[in-house]
Amino acid sequence: MMKEAYLVYIIDDDEDDRFLIWQAFQKAYPECLIFTFSNGQELVHYLTDSLGDLPHLLIMDLNMPVLNGFETLKLLKKSPDLRKIPVVMLSTSCTDSDRARCHELGVASFLVKPNSFREMQQMTSKLHKRWIHAGEETIGRFLPS
Repeated sequence: MMKEAYLVYIIDDDEDDRFLIWQAFQKAYPECLIFTFSNGQELVHYLTDSLGDLPHLLIMDLNMPVLNGFETLKLLKKSPDLRKIPVVMLSTSCTDSDRARCHELGVASFLVKPNSFREMQQMTSKLHKRWIHAGEETIGRFLPS
């Protein structure tokens, strides 16, 4: 019996960070299909032009060129369909003002970027447990009807 595939989108302008997050997910959770984007504008275009399924989770960097995390989050939360997608904001910044602004804009979680691959694996494990492994009841809340 094949497991259901879960869509996880990683949005980060740093290619190394995208790769590390992707690798941590793929190593532990091969049932996750990972798509990567280098900025918020690429993500927004893809989501608005796509006729496919919406992701189960977005993991997004805060500081990016073109459309940063704040701007992207604001656009996502304006859309009735896209606002349902949980967004985890990752940043090297741990300022209270950045955290507060993200929460005001509707972020599901705000995390400081891990410093090592081991910490990245621990982070992806927690994200998987909270947003994917939580079961169909949790996932269903965020999917369009």
